[in-house]
Amino acid sequence: MNAWVVRGLVLAVVNVAVRALLGFGIGQWPMQGTPMRLLSLLVVILAAAGWGYVDAKRDRAAYPGEDEGADLTMLWLKAAILGGLAGGALAWLVDMFPSFDLGDNPLFFELTAGAAWTILLIFVPAMIGIGIGHFIARRAEDKAEESAPKHSREPVAVGASGAYGEAGGYDPSIFPTEQRQVDAEAPTEQFPAITDRPQDGKSQ
Repeated sequence: MNAWVVRGLVLAVVNVAVRALLGFGIGQWPMQGTPMRLLSLLVVILAAAGWGYVDAKRDRAAYPGEDEGADLTMLWLKAAILGGLAGGALAWLVDMFPSFDLGDNPLFFELTAGAAWTILLIFVPAMIGIGIGHFIARRAEDKAEESAPKHSREPVAVGASGAYGEAGGYDPSIFPTEQRQVDAEAPTEQFPAITDRPQDGKSQ
């Protein structure tokens, strides 16, 4: 099932459930109608905003370091429209039962004005939650980049290669560490000693 379908249907059920509880509460405590309406409104807003915040955190985790990720705006717009229409139709059906009081609104009202109000209650808080989620995730990424250790490389002189290789290491193939052994039994040629006296004993 598509993600926007799940969000739309779940929030439609949340909206209808809140309206049903509100109708029950007003029937039992009619003097507390205003605070109960505000509380019901807050529950629907927080549900949409919290889900949008979670989507933004997941989006930043899936696309780290990128300016744009998934199109959450269209996802939540479609979810809000579905939630408004489905919530209106479901509220009209539930209101037909005698134990529930959701305002006794006609189906046309629930699918037009009622659905438009539900769409706003879903879409606007979700966008606020997405904005907050992206902002917090980006700040966390910036702090992680600042705290990450920076590795510095030592400069290597130009032309420092040859016998010491590309990285300055000693190359034993050019200057072998083992000295060549001279064979002691190899024949050597001896030359006569050079003296000041001539060999015939006569002075020149």
